[in-house]
Parts: sequence; structure tokens; C-alpha cells
Amino acid sequence: MSSSNSERSEGGVEAVDKHVAHPKLEKLKRLRETFNWKFENHRYLFLDEFGPLIKDWKQQLPNLHEIFTKQEMDWILMKSIKRSLWSEEIVEFVIRSGYKDEPDLDEDGKPLLRRTTAVHQIDKWHWCAPKIEVLKNLFKIYDKFQVNYTDELGYTHFHVACIYGLDDVAEKFLELGQDPNCLVPGTGNSMLYCVAAAHLGCATEPIIRLLLKYGADPSQANEDGSTSLHVICQRRNCTIHSLILMLLESVDEVQQTFLINAQDKWGDTPLHLSLKYHHVKEFELLLRRGANPNSVNTKGQTPLHILCEKNQRANLLKLFFKLIDEIEKTVEIDVRDNEGNTPLHLAISGGNAKMVQWLLIRGADPSLANAEGLTPLHIICQRFENRDLLKLFFKLIDEIEKTVRIDVRDNEGNTPLHLAIFSGNALMVKSLLRRGADPSLANAEGLPPLHLIARRNILGDMIRIFLSINGERQQTVRIDARENLGRTALEWAVASCLPMAVKSLLDCGADVSSFVFPTPSDCDVYGNINRGRLLDDLDDDDSDDDNFDNFALDKICYLTKLAAATGLLAIVELLETRGYIMNGDDALKLMGFFDKYGLYESTDFLTSKEVDDLVDSIFEEIAENPKYMDDYKLASSYKLPELPQESREACSLRLCEKISTKFFRDWALDPFLQLIHYRLPIECCGMIMEELKNKDLFNICLAAAGRSSRQ
Repeated sequence: MSSSNSERSEGGVEAVDKHVAHPKLEKLKRLRETFNWKFENHRYLFLDEFGPLIKDWKQQLPNLHEIFTKQEMDWILMKSIKRSLWSEEIVEFVIRSGYKDEPDLDEDGKPLLRRTTAVHQIDKWHWCAPKIEVLKNLFKIYDKFQVNYTDELGYTHFHVACIYGLDDVAEKFLELGQDPNCLVPGTGNSMLYCVAAAHLGCATEPIIRLLLKYGADPSQANEDGSTSLHVICQRRNCTIHSLILMLLESVDEVQQTFLINAQDKWGDTPLHLSLKYHHVKEFELLLRRGANPNSVNTKGQTPLHILCEKNQRANLLKLFFKLIDEIEKTVEIDVRDNEGNTPLHLAISGGNAKMVQWLLIRGADPSLANAEGLTPLHIICQRFENRDLLKLFFKLIDEIEKTVRIDVRDNEGNTPLHLAIFSGNALMVKSLLRRGADPSLANAEGLPPLHLIARRNILGDMIRIFLSINGERQQTVRIDARENLGRTALEWAVASCLPMAVKSLLDCGADVSSFVFPTPSDCDVYGNINRGRLLDDLDDDDSDDDNFDNFALDKICYLTKLAAATGLLAIVELLETRGYIMNGDDALKLMGFFDKYGLYESTDFLTSKEVDDLVDSIFEEIAENPKYMDDYKLASSYKLPELPQESREACSLRLCEKISTKFFRDWALDPFLQLIHYRLPIECCGMIMEELKNKDLFNICLAAAGRSSRQ
């Protein structure tokens, strides 16, 4: 038997000389001759028929060298990998046929290495067959491992073997002198780095061990300064620990320290990354092997910052400090990052009470401010849900016998008390006052705490608590003091349409004798009044300040305009109950709020009779209430029937119109009489006004006021 036939016998051919009798052989030859290989579309037509032809061809296999040229075989293999449904069968058929690739030679008889093969095309594999198995089979065809073919991008057979975890194939290249530190084209990454970054699962460890055995340098960094250790610390599988050990044990102690503390272009060390990806065993290993716990990245973050910026890492922080003590190192606990934040700032921002506790116990400074001037206390007070964290913070401060500056201002002039007021948490305000917060300090806008509360405390509870605590501490708060714009807290509450806040201020002694009714423009400083809130059976007199939590009640009401309209009328009612006498100018200002926020019935909406009946029934229910405050509570509660989404706005405005009509008519009567020079009896005027909408009545008042000012 000839040498070529012997080679084909090794490929599993039962009797090569029997192929001449196989019926498919002539069909294959005819198929080859049918298509003109000069044309690409002909070649693809051939490939489409070649697959089904060889599908069940198991014996008497052809000598492909006799049927196809080398270039044609290259094309068949490459295109079958890229786009043929029969790619797996074609590759196996070529192997069974005994076909082996032979390199092209130059003039000196040396192999030409610049060549793209089917091996390079494996990344373009799109079919369901297992890619690794197909690649293994391709290396049975391209089995000249002293020839490392390189495609036009510089990508070699060795690169492919390593990146796909074929350690037995990669070793054949290395045995024949392949450089293990070669770079992967287009990335600048070492082979070791690419394997570490690849998702090879259990295949990662053998190929890395192989590369290290043949001299791969684990400290070799890419253009981003990232080493194979950096990328391993970002992986998310169970082999990380053993891979890190493998890298560290491949170098001496000096190189190991350098490798562990190498920083990429972002300044991150492997320790930063292992903490960022929550690798517990790995960060412990790195610390014990000499990782610097105080290294700073380009964001100014130490490993401790990385730990504290995530909320679920309290146990990891505890372990971190335990390890630091065991290895007898010192960690700098108050390092500030580029934004001025210490680890304590970050732990508080994440709301992690356990982290805050550990940091304070370890000596973190509770008074340091960040670049925005925010101390830990400021950050706590920014969020409504931090009430318990504030209690813990003060408790720990007392236990470790440290002090915090309660009234320090941030860059915007706000103290922690101001921020607690903004957050809406009355109990945080209470805690700060009891710790000595100054109740009269104004913020950058010139607004003292009481004025801030008055323009945003929907339920009025914070006002009562604020004044009560200051009374207990015998701290004087001038309830009728005017801020730098000349407004009192009561005037702010009215301008913000907060009836409950108005009631609380009046109950606590606010004086109506010097009260000036605000104009609609006064409300521009803080939002708008069109934001009803759910009060849901709130009983002002029975609420327990120590247990009161308005978080569940502070939700947006679906009839916001109705809540706003009833709220405005409730405020007038409250003021008049305490002796305030409304005049025409005040009434015009109140109507101005209705006009500004569009609290009029609109003809732009069409509703059904069913919806109209529902509106009438709601109005009848509201009409039974003895006070406008009852109307406001009802409009701001869950108790109103659910209105259809598409009719909600129209229904809300119609109810606004009905509820406020009496107020508008009462105050528009005199202006109407003035405009007509009292030529009609009051009864006739009343009948005329019954036909007018609130918008018309407001315009009458405006016209009369304008005429009076001209006179």
C-alpha cells in the first residue's frame, strides 16, 4: 500500500481501494463538473448539494485530493464553517476520507504562514452543533503544528486553540517553540489574559497551567494596564480561587507583590476588583499574600470605598477588618475619594446600618464633609427612610464618645435640620431638635426651619412636633416671624395650599391679625398647589407622635385638582374661624389661585350620563359635610369612588366648579353691582349670576378691581 493510502487508512477508511466502486463517487464527480467554480454562486450551489450527498457515505470513501484542488478544499471547509447547515458532517467526512492539509511553500521550501483557514473561521460558527468538537476535528485536518497559520488580522491557529481551551492542541504548538507571551491581534492582550477573560468554564484552568508551564508572564499588562490577575478577579465562576493561586505560585515573592498590587489605567488593583465583584475567598487570599489595603484608584477610591458603596456588603466589611487585624496592617479609614466622600459617607448613602456601625467603631470621623459640604449627618437626613439610621448614628456617637456638629451647613447653606425637613420625616426633625439643632437658623434662601416646614408639611404633624420640642427645650421660636421676603410661616402654608399645616400653625398660636393673604405668584417659589395627598382617616388630635409614620399616607391623590380646590376653601374657613376677616382683595387673590391652576369646569371634555350621575352622587356626599376641611379630607382620601381614567380630569373639574360656586357668587355680587352701576335689583343680579361659570365671575371681579384702581 502506498504512503498516501496508509495515511488515509489511519483516518478510519476500511479499504481505500474500494472507493472506486461506490455509487456516490461518480455522482460527486459529476456534481463537481456541473458547476463552474469561477463563479461564487455556483460554488455555493455545489456546497448546498454536497452536504446531503455525503451525509450517509460511510465506506469506500473518495480520495478528495484527486477530485478537488487544495484551494477548492480550503474554500469548502471555510464556507461550511461559516454558512452551511452540513458543516459538521462535511468536516467529519473530510477526516474520514483521510484528507490532510499541506502547507504551501516559498522558494526556499519553507511553509507560507500567511493564510486564512477554516480554523480561523470558527468564530463565525452559527449552528447548533458543538463548536469545540468541530474545532477539534479541524485540527485533525490542519495538523501540521510547526506551521502556525496567520490570517489577515494576525490571528493564528495557536490563538484559536488557546482561546477555545484546547490544551492538548496548544501544547503541540508550544512544544514546537511557540511563544506563550504572543499578543492577540487587535487587542494588545497577552494569550494568558485572553484565556483568563474567555468563558471556558473548567477548560480555563488547564490552558492557563499550560501557558505558565511554558513561560507565560502573568505580570504582562495590556494597553489599559490590566493583567491576567485583574481579569480573573472580575470573573464570576468557581475557578477563580485556584486560578489566582496558580498565577501567584508561578512567580517569586517579589514578583508576586508586584503582580498583586499592579494598577490598571483606572488605578484599580486586583483587590479593588475582587471586592467590586464580591469575591470573598479571593480578596482574603490577596490580602494575605500582600495586597495593599490602602491603594487608591483614579476615582480616589480605596478598597474600603469599594466595599462601602454597595449596600449588601456588611459581612464583607467585618471580614475585611478581621483580616487587617490578623495580618497586622493598618487601613486608612477616612480617605476621601475625588468627590470628597469617605467610606462612612458611602455606607450612609447606601443606608447600611451595620457598615456604619463597623466604621464608627473602627474610628471613622463622623464630622468630615465631602466636596458638597455634606457630613454623614447631612446624608442621613436627606432620606425619609433613614429615621432608624439616625437613631443608631447618635447612639454610636455617644458610645464611642465622639461629637458631631449638628448645625454645620453644606455648600447650599442647609443644615441637617433643613434636610430632614425637606425629606418630610417629622421624627428625624424631632431627634435633631432634641440633640440641640438650632431651630432658628435660616438656609441660603433665608428661610428658617419653621417656614420650610410650613411650605411642605402636608399633614401638619411636623409643625406640631417642631413647636412642641422647642417648647420642651425652652427654645424660643417666633411663630409669626417674617423671613427675608417678608412672609410668615402661616402665609407660606396658605400659599402652598396646605390646610393641615395652616390648622397646626393656628392651633399653635399663629396670629391672624397681621396676616397678609398671599397672591398666586407667591406660590411659584415652591412647586404648585395641584398635588392633593391621601390623608386616609388622619385624626390630628389622636395621632401618636412617637409612632406616627406618614409615609404610607403621603401619596398622590388621583383627584388632585379637587383636593386643591377644597384645600383653598378649607384654608379660608380656618382663617375666618380664628377671627380673620376676608375682604374683596383677599377673595380676588383666592380666585387667582383657582385661575392659575385651572380649577374650573371645562367644556373640552365629554362624559357619559353614567359618569355625570357619579359626579352628582359624589357632590351630594360632599355637600353633607359641615366644613370645607371635611371636603378636603374626603377629596384627599381613598374613599371617593374610582372614576374612569378617561373622565377623571373632567369629573374633578366639574366637582371643583360645584363646590366653589357659592364662594365665587358671594364675592362677585358687589363687583357685578358696581359694574352695572346698581341698575338692577340684587335678586335679578343673583339670577344672572346663577347662569355664569366661576371663570366668568372671576373676570367680573377682575374688571371691577381694575376699574376701582383707575378711579
